Amino acid sequence: MANAFSELTDPVDQKARLEEHLRQHNAKRVATAPDTSERKIMMKTFSLPWNK
Repeated sequence: MANAFSELTDPVDQKARLEEHLRQHNAKRVATAPDTSERKIMMKTFSLPWNK
């Protein structure tokens, strides 16, 4: 019997999928991240420590 999930056993394909997933995830985080000044105001509003 053959393995029907060849993409799960191919390390090159796995690496390519992981890298693409990370690119998409990071792009989404950058797009949804608040402006630094907006974040700073929010942190001061709630008396949270400001870390870059």
